[in-house]
Amino acid sequence: MQNRVLPFALLLLFSLHWHCGGDSKSDSLALALLIPNRSCLVLPKTVQRQDSSTTTYQCSVSGLVYTCIDSSGSSYVRTYLSVETAKLGLIEAPILNSAISQRGLESYMILDSSNVASQHYTFIYDSSQRIVSMKDELFSLVYTYSNYDEFGFPKNGNGGTFSYTYTTGSARPNKIAEGGFFSDYDSNGWLTHEYVGYDIYDENTGTLEICD
Repeated sequence: MQNRVLPFALLLLFSLHWHCGGDSKSDSLALALLIPNRSCLVLPKTVQRQDSSTTTYQCSVSGLVYTCIDSSGSSYVRTYLSVETAKLGLIEAPILNSAISQRGLESYMILDSSNVASQHYTFIYDSSQRIVSMKDELFSLVYTYSNYDEFGFPKNGNGGTFSYTYTTGSARPNKIAEGGFFSDYDSNGWLTHEYVGYDIYDENTGTLEICD
C-alpha cells in the first residue's frame, strides 16, 4: 500500500488541536502559521479628540469596514477597497473626511443613533490609486482632484492647493498644509494634531487590524 504523507503545516495544525483539546487560541496560532506574508492595515482602537471639549470614539473592524462610535451613538464608517491600497494613505480622525490624505477608501459615512446617514461620500481612484474624485451621495455633488506629487497625493482639488512634507524614506506625508492650516501624522500614519486657526489634538490608543 502506498504511504500518504500529510504536509508539515497540516500536521502541525492537527497536532496543536489534538494536544490542546481543541483550544481556540491554539487553533488561531496554527491557522496564522498557515497564512504567510499576511498584509494588515493597523488602525487605532480608541481616539480621543481634544479642542474646546473632548470626544472619545470607540472603534471596531469587520472585514474591510472600520467603524468608530461616539458617546451619542453616532457611527463613523470607513469601507476600504483593499488593505494594500489603504496602506498608501493616512488615517484621519473618525469625524473627519479628507479625500487628499486617505487612499483606498470606497466610502465614508456618518450615521446617527437611528442609523440615518448625515454624510455619505464615495471615492474614485485611477489605475495608480490616486484620488480622482469624491462624490457627496446625499447632495449629488462631485469634487475632483489633480496635479499629483511623486507619491500620488493631489496638489489641487475642491478649490484648495495642498503641500506635503515627508520624512526620509517614507512615501506617506507626516504633514499636510493648505494655506495657514495644517495636519500632523505619526509614524503609523494616524492624525495627531490639526491647526485650523486653533489647535486640535487626537490621542490614539490601542490597535486594530484589517488584513487581507
